[in-house]
Parts: sequence; C-alpha cells; structure tokens
Amino acid sequence: MALFVYADPSHADPDHPQRDHIDRLKANGRYPESYVDEADLYRLVMPDLMAHFFLNPATRRLAARIQPSNLPGGYIGRLFLGRDEFLEEIRASLLGSAHATAITQQAAVTCISGLGGIGKTRAAVEYARRHRADYSALLFATADSPERLHSSLADLCGVLRLDENGNLPPEEPARVAAALGWLAAHPGWLLIVDNVDDEAAARALVDLLGHLAAGHVLITSRLRHWPDQVKNLDLDVLTDAAAADLLLHVAERRLRDPAADEAQALRLAGLLEGLPLAVHQAAGYINEQTLTLADYIARYEEEAAELLGWFSDLAIQYERPEKLAPRPVLVTWKTSFEKLSADDRFWLLVFSHFAPEPVPRFLLTPAEGATTEWRTLFRQASDAVARAGRYSLITFSTTEPIFKLHRLVQQITRLQAQENERNLAIGVAIALFRLADPGNPFDVRSWPKWSPLQNHASALCAHTPNEAAAENFAWLLSQLGNLYQTKSLLPQAEPLLRRALEIDRATYGDNHPLVAIRLNNLAQLLKVTNRLIEAEQHMRDALRIDRAVYGLDHPDVATDLNNLGSLLQATDRLIEAEPLMRDALRIDRAAYGNDHPSVGRDLNNLAGLLLATQRLTEAEPLMRDALRILHGSLGPEHPNTQLISQNLDRLLAEMACTYGAAPRPPASADEIN
Repeated sequence: MALFVYADPSHADPDHPQRDHIDRLKANGRYPESYVDEADLYRLVMPDLMAHFFLNPATRRLAARIQPSNLPGGYIGRLFLGRDEFLEEIRASLLGSAHATAITQQAAVTCISGLGGIGKTRAAVEYARRHRADYSALLFATADSPERLHSSLADLCGVLRLDENGNLPPEEPARVAAALGWLAAHPGWLLIVDNVDDEAAARALVDLLGHLAAGHVLITSRLRHWPDQVKNLDLDVLTDAAAADLLLHVAERRLRDPAADEAQALRLAGLLEGLPLAVHQAAGYINEQTLTLADYIARYEEEAAELLGWFSDLAIQYERPEKLAPRPVLVTWKTSFEKLSADDRFWLLVFSHFAPEPVPRFLLTPAEGATTEWRTLFRQASDAVARAGRYSLITFSTTEPIFKLHRLVQQITRLQAQENERNLAIGVAIALFRLADPGNPFDVRSWPKWSPLQNHASALCAHTPNEAAAENFAWLLSQLGNLYQTKSLLPQAEPLLRRALEIDRATYGDNHPLVAIRLNNLAQLLKVTNRLIEAEQHMRDALRIDRAVYGLDHPDVATDLNNLGSLLQATDRLIEAEPLMRDALRIDRAAYGNDHPSVGRDLNNLAGLLLATQRLTEAEPLMRDALRILHGSLGPEHPNTQLISQNLDRLLAEMACTYGAAPRPPASADEIN
C-alpha cells in the first residue's frame, strides 16, 4: 500500500477522491499543510494510520504485525480500576498539555513514582494499551540495575525485527546501539522503563535519554528525584471506594449479601490502605478459602495483632532502610502463606531468589533424559506455582507461558526463612537451571532460552554465599560468565568466571578437569582484554591438567592446544603456535572424523595462521574445507559459518593482491574458540 500526501493541496486533482479526503482532514484539523522532512511527515500521519488499523477489525491483525510490541501479557485477576484520572495525567504530562494530540520531535519523559505494590507498572501498561493506536511501537524494558537496562534494550532488537537476516552482531553493546538507532530513526514510539529503583540504574537511564527523540518514555520508579527533563507523577494509593470496588470485582463470586458486602468491602479497603497488591492478595485468599468479606476481616485483624512479634527480627527494607514494608502487604502475605503446604512454601521460597520479573515456564520442564525423580520434582514445582497463584502470591500471564512474583512477596518470603532453608532453596533453583538444559551460552542458538533466564541466573548468583555453594553453583557462575563474555559484557563476566574457578579449586583441588574448564574460560576473557601473560599461564595449566587426566589424544586436550596456539599466534610466536594447531587438528579428526564442527574450527584457525605467514595456497583448501564442514553441520546462518565465509573472502582478496595488481588488505583471519 502506498500513501500519497501532497505538500500543497492545490496540486491535487479537484475531482480526485483524494481531494475529498484532504478536505475531511482539513475540517478535522489533522491535515499537514507542510512538513519538514520524511520523519516529520511520519510523525504527523502515524496516529491516524494506527487509529485506522486498530479501530478496523479487518486490519487489526495486520496492525499488530507492523506495530512492534513486547508489552507484558495480562495477568489473571489483575483488574485495573480507580486510576482513570491518573492515566489522563500521564497523557497530559507526555504530550505537554491536556489538549495536545501529537508526538513532538523531542522525546518526552515522565516518571510514575510511588511505593512498591501500589501499581506503577500496571498503570504504565494500561496507559500503553489504552493509547495503542497513537504509537508506532509499544516497547517495555526493565531497569532495576544498569546491566539489566542495557540487556533489556539489547533484547528490543528481536521485538523490532532488526536481526531477521542474522547480520546483527551478538555482542550486547552493538545490539543496544542498534535499538537506540531504531528509536532515533522512527518517531512515534512509547518506551516503558520499569523498576528504575536503583540510583545507578537511574543515572544510566538519564545518560541514554539524550539519544532518544520523537517518542515517549514512561518510567516507573520508587525514586522521586529526577533531572528537569523528567516530569514526575506521584501515584497514590487507591481511594477506599476504588479499593472496595476492586475487591468486589475480584472476590465477586464469594459474595452472599451484596448490600452488607459493600460496607464490608469499604471497611477492608481501609484496612488494606489502598494498596493494590494487598487487595489482590486478600481477594485471592477469600476466593481460595471460600470466605465472606466479614470472615476475612476477622482473620486479618487477628493476624495484624500478631504481626509485630512475628516480624520483630526481620529487617525488611522498603522505600528507605528504616521503613518496613507496608503492614497490609505483610498481613495479606502472612495470611496466604500460612495456608500453603510446607512443600508449596518451599517452592515459593525457591522462586523468591529469582529476579523480580517474568519466569519462563519452560524452566519447569525437564530436558530429555531427566530421571523419574527429577521429573517428579518438576511436576511438584509446577503444581506448587499453580497453588500459590490461587492466593495471588504468584501471577500468570494470560497470553504467554510465564509467571511472576512481586518483588515485595519475594523479599518477605526470603527474609522469613531460616538460613539453611534459603541455601537448600537456592540449590534446588540452580538444579532447575541445569536440568532444564538451556544450552551452550557460547552458541547464539541457545540465546532464546538463555536471554529470558539471564537475570534470574544473575539474581541466584547474587543470593548464593560461597561457603554454602550448591553442587551446581560453579556451573551456573561459569555459564552466566560465558554468556556475558559472548555478549561482550566483560566487566560482568570476569568476577563470575573467577568465582567459579575459586569454588571448583576449593572443592576438587588444583588438578581436576573442571578446574581446567574454568581456567580456559577465564583465559579467553583475559586474552580479549589483553592480559596475555595471565591468560597464557591459565591455558598452560589447563593443558597440563587435561593431559594428566585424559592422556595426550583427548578432544579436551585438542581444545587446550587450540586455545594456546591462538594466543601464541596473537603474540607473534607463530613458530611455536603452528605445531599446537596441527596437533589439535590431528586429535579431533581421530576423535570425531572429518566432518565435525571441531574439525572445522581447527581447520579455520590453522588456515588463519598460514594466512598470517603468507602461505596462501596452503591456507586456501583448509579454509574451504572448514566452510564446507560448518555449512553442513551448523547451517549457513550460524555465526561461525559466516565468520569462516568472511575469512575465506579475506584470503581470496589477499591472494588476488599477491598475484595481481589490487591493493593489499590486511592479512588476518578471525579465529573460532
């Protein structure tokens, strides 16, 4: 479909149907008499286009495809009531006035601030849904830390379909730049940045705002102090009437006397102090226990009387360190928590150590080959999550296979547990990761699983003390460190890789093959960051360990030889490097045959060394063979296949320069680890 808009209405044929259309637009005050450039025209007509798509049922599906969106799915029971005026305030704040209708050239930024559990995220998402037709894209990012902010922005590349041809680099900084570039080039979007509760995350976000234009940014945060460019809206608790209305809707099927229940709902709303999280937890309890509102009020008041003693030894930080979480949230949590079985409480504790964001349900699905015992455990976990959901301690998406715990529910659940219970729960959580088998984080094909798990793995690592490290903890540290390293997040990767090495050395001693793996992974990071002496020592230690454990002709030894050979090549010790690479190729051919990806890796790396020493005719058949192997085993779109293809192009260009008259490019080839 082509869209024609005349810059000068007089140029239009008076008898043409477009003339009538232009007259209608002018009558409505929506016709662009003039525009500066293509981006300005896009900004002017996009709201009408989106409204046409979304108001017309026949084109709604097409609109969903052309409007990128990753808004969180609706959560069961999360009714949105009593916030209409606040949504209008958001609209007026973003547009500059209550009567504005267009998105301006500069990004407008508004922050919704308020207590945890008050409904900031829900208000932001509801605003986006109600004004869907006004935006070219509806984007959602989480920013409870600077690292999470950047990873969320990088993930937007998938939502925006920026890598459909596989040309976007896997490194996170490149993907962040690509996402910001899209926002700069496409006016009319809405970006929600959720949970900016950390000062460092807030500074990182403010630094990025300068890269954004012609869109709207909606922040949710407990922080209230922002630069002048950010307008702040304070979200208050629900009024008693609105909270009572919400209670009556969510707990409606348990009503017995509508007239009496209206009065009881108002009374309970006052006790819950207008906090939506407490309202939903109370309603979940009422529904699950088949209670009247009066019954629940009696139990609530009884629990509240015991609350101070029950939490006397806990230090629940809320808003400021000296404040406790709001009493209504504590009471409704305790009331519901105590109705769960011991096993269900334990599983709630397990997921309380995850990040406060959606957990993909595939984590509760064991990989093929899991034992009957572990399959039973996965089923118990899934059932426990469902039962906790009935009390609104866990919420589920109605559109995606995900579930979520509110951060206050997580915090209270962790703090009420004994240390040995927490350590056991963390160990089980880490075991879930290993048994769900997300894949090799060095392989980008595993990232559809690893990316939604990345922040949960990071939270588990932060919660786990070294002295109580679970059996699989070093594995999780190493996997997450490798993922960060592959995404070029080296400052985040290094402490994880060093911690994994430290734990395995303490557990197994200095000469265990797991220690060799950790040494190799850390050495690769040290090599990339030009700490070559330390990297070489780690590689030589890994080679020594694996030779002693496996003998001279094991594939792990071949990997060690390849890594060390590549480092020697990088430090111009080509004569030392070549026999190591040839030995690695010999071992892998004997172990795997001639068509394995490891053989392709070895051929590529050896050909790169031959290219560096100008033995071009010897390098060419090795590089071609490497490309054939990876094309057949990994496919043409795999990054390693594409890397070898680029290496072959460089080699052929070098040969053309050597044997022809073309200028000589640099003689180098990228290695494969």
